[in-house]
Amino acid sequence: MSIDTVSGSHPFEVGSSYEREAVLQFLGSKQPMSGIVYGNEQRDYLAVFSGGRFGKRAGYTDGWDPEGIFRYCGQGSKGDQRLQGANEVLARHSGIVLIFETWKARNSWKGQQRFLGEFRVLGYDITTANGPRKGDKLLIFSLIPITLSVPPEPKTLITDRGELLKFRAKAIAASRNVAPARISKAEYRTRSEMVSCYVLIRAGDTCEACNSPAPFRRAEGTPYLETHHTRRVADDGPDDILHVAGICPNCHREAHFGPDPVGFQKRLEDKIAAKEAPYESGEIIPAL
Repeated sequence: MSIDTVSGSHPFEVGSSYEREAVLQFLGSKQPMSGIVYGNEQRDYLAVFSGGRFGKRAGYTDGWDPEGIFRYCGQGSKGDQRLQGANEVLARHSGIVLIFETWKARNSWKGQQRFLGEFRVLGYDITTANGPRKGDKLLIFSLIPITLSVPPEPKTLITDRGELLKFRAKAIAASRNVAPARISKAEYRTRSEMVSCYVLIRAGDTCEACNSPAPFRRAEGTPYLETHHTRRVADDGPDDILHVAGICPNCHREAHFGPDPVGFQKRLEDKIAAKEAPYESGEIIPAL
């Protein structure tokens, strides 16, 4: 199960190429030239375009680092890049980033957009450029493929209060005091798994959004719920237990595509906070 992804929720297939206009139409955007594209139709999605002749002339050096994280140069073709406009939108984006690589067939004048996949924003660095942009300050965003963030399901439900507290402490330690743009892919995955496991244990067999029982149980007997992030990954490291919930598939889709996603997130965060309050205040832990 991938974190916060709904199969078939967009029409793009990895490795296939599309006209830029198709991407703009999906997003409801009228940004014909921007490398960072967003719109009013699909607020959970944002698209970035990498490569192409313009990017090379502007000194952009996008690509994969040794850890398997896609490093994307922000907008601004001259001088220092600043965290404003489209750069700020990307930095604060809480949903899915669709990455497209621009290429042009030899016998065609028009570029095509090859879809690389779904990503999330880990964070960004500010670096000093070399080459044609020598001396300029550039924003380099770290984007991690969603398919690398697969949380394991707990083998059993922990009901002992002492064991639950220990597990909660490990989840908090995994999510705090981290510089997201600088952690490795393996470390990100390990920390994310720890938080996701705790959240599913906290939820038990009940959706934390609608309070309905899990729709079914897995082969090993644990209730099936999905993990949902109410805020972007770049806020507090890989995850934060106050901003991740265990919810049923129906609520997961409502969170992304329902009529009031902002209200849904706020109500869900309030419920999470209420469940975590006894732990935060040091009160007696309620029976599970």
